[in-house]
Amino acid sequence: MDGKELEELFRSALRRLATYLMEDPRNIRWVIDFTLGIKAMERVGDHACSIARNLIFSVTGKDVRHMNIANLPAD
Repeated sequence: MDGKELEELFRSALRRLATYLMEDPRNIRWVIDFTLGIKAMERVGDHACSIARNLIFSVTGKDVRHMNIANLPAD
């Protein structure tokens, strides 16, 4: 999963939360808490991707920062 996919999942979750707010404004407290939680999880995912790229570079010497996962060589 790359950063674009993580960002899309985050935006999708925000759209769903906005729906809850439109239905009942009393939900604002838990929606804010949940929004902060999913933003933190997005950051964890970004860090995990970065760690994986650094690990691949350390082991293989290949820079995969700008490569699509589907295009990575299997060797």
